[in-house]
Amino acid sequence: MSEKALALNDIEGAGTLPMEANQYTVEQLLTALLVGNSSTAALALAEKVGGSEKSFVEKMKKKLAEWGIQSPHLINATGLNTQTISGDPDGKEDENQLSAYDIAVIAKHLLQDFPEVTKYTSKPTALFSNTQIENPNLMLEGMPNYRSGVDGLRVSNSTKGGITFAASTTQNGIHMITVVLGVEAVDGDPYARFVATSSLMNYVVRTFVSSIVVKEGDPYGKSKATVMDGKSDTVLAVAKKDFYIVEKQGSQAEPKIQFKSNQESFRAPVKSDTSLGKLHYTDPDKIGRGYLEDQEPTVDMVAGRTIEKSFFLKVWWNEFVRYVNEKL
Repeated sequence: MSEKALALNDIEGAGTLPMEANQYTVEQLLTALLVGNSSTAALALAEKVGGSEKSFVEKMKKKLAEWGIQSPHLINATGLNTQTISGDPDGKEDENQLSAYDIAVIAKHLLQDFPEVTKYTSKPTALFSNTQIENPNLMLEGMPNYRSGVDGLRVSNSTKGGITFAASTTQNGIHMITVVLGVEAVDGDPYARFVATSSLMNYVVRTFVSSIVVKEGDPYGKSKATVMDGKSDTVLAVAKKDFYIVEKQGSQAEPKIQFKSNQESFRAPVKSDTSLGKLHYTDPDKIGRGYLEDQEPTVDMVAGRTIEKSFFLKVWWNEFVRYVNEKL
């Protein structure tokens, strides 16, 4: 632990936990950060990964650029306002700034790339250095605003962004990420952000429904791929996993679902479970910008069975015919 990280313990409003030791395990710091919202833990982990906070911030910017978030305003690894860190209310004021969309994209990648994060963020309480700490997410089990299915993610307050909350939940078979920024809290109501989040979740549940398009191991319609030199000219394409889509309830629009092969044809032998392409869903009822990063739902389609190579004379004849058609 650097002196810079430990110094945050003495700053009022830094959202820190009592951390006096010079060394903690990564597991302990993750618990302090993801359960206890510790700024000290955030900075300690950033310095470990990046070598310095400045280098880590540059890594943050590079990663966000890869996700299509251009020119994010990031100044530190903790999200703290510069006046809070300096302790000078008259000093220069600046802080990290991201849009609700940006935060949703970050949350999506966090959950996809590191699903184990919810092992921490779903805990209402945890033990840190022999001290029980509480999660500020009051929508977790046993909390005042408990809502079944909520498993994270991040509660925050900032001078410019106000009262914020990025949540993760599964409701009626729909996994959703919600983000609320600048929530108005009358008389400092500590529950305002959670009430707003719950209202947003209610809207999603009322408005949308999850439907299965194709089950694992099943084809969609006549989804096939062409096979060259095989005992069969085609191979059935089946879903590698269950494929669900989210639709507006009561929508009369016809969804467009199409199988797109990876290539024009596959040369035998084609082994069972070989990747053949993807099944694409085009949403006819997009709202606003539609899907995060414009990534509409897809599922991998694979060979439903093995197609063996045909008799060698047939293969030779096919090669001859193709040569004639292409060259003459």
